[in-house]
Amino acid sequence: MINIAVCDDRPEDRESIKKYIAGYFDSNPHNYKTSEFEKGEDLLAEYIDEYRFFDIIFMDIFMSGENGIQTSKKIRQYCQRVKIIFMSTSREFALESYDVFAYGYLLKPLEHEKLKVLLDNYIKEVEANEKSLAIYTRGNIHNIRYADIVYLESKNTVVIIHTADKEKYKIYDKLDNMELRLENRRFLRCHQSYIINMDYVISVDKEFKTKTDERVLIRKRSLREIKEKYHKYIIDKMEW
Repeated sequence: MINIAVCDDRPEDRESIKKYIAGYFDSNPHNYKTSEFEKGEDLLAEYIDEYRFFDIIFMDIFMSGENGIQTSKKIRQYCQRVKIIFMSTSREFALESYDVFAYGYLLKPLEHEKLKVLLDNYIKEVEANEKSLAIYTRGNIHNIRYADIVYLESKNTVVIIHTADKEKYKIYDKLDNMELRLENRRFLRCHQSYIINMDYVISVDKEFKTKTDERVLIRKRSLREIKEKYHKYIIDKMEW
């Protein structure tokens, strides 16, 4: 079940988005549920009082009370994984939306094709998250979901797979082989000894910093190229 929230103070805009979502999922095998909210405070209360989470939030920016950016910053205190798609009549908050890891920023009136691209990308991620990496270690077979892998590290003849729950899986293999097996756009070979899952990156300078508060090295001679690849990945996900 994909839980979707539509937060907009204009009833006609909420209804328009709900109709489009219904039409989209008519030709999509995934189940979904849509909830609507008139104010950001009402949506936030679902996280605080009901402890309810959503997979996607369509968030209007200009609303009475707190605006969409302010509400989203508070939501991020409770949930990092929710995809927040901002909607606005202005690009004024486009750059600021990066601060809350926006999944998209759409201008009103909404273009259905851009909505479709965002939903298509999300469905691809859902299906990709269901994929897993099968490894054999210590006499056991483990299936590690792509979505749970933060980064891979090579040490001599061993590859260490670091996961979001801080587990480490060690296998005897080459990182080159693992790179071929993990043929998925979220994974980036950023160093001779590292492959990073870009979905876990929160900042990049001379190295990547992850949501798990770890640091992954970037190949110095390719620093600019790798940073450009990361930024392109983020921009492609945003689908302005």
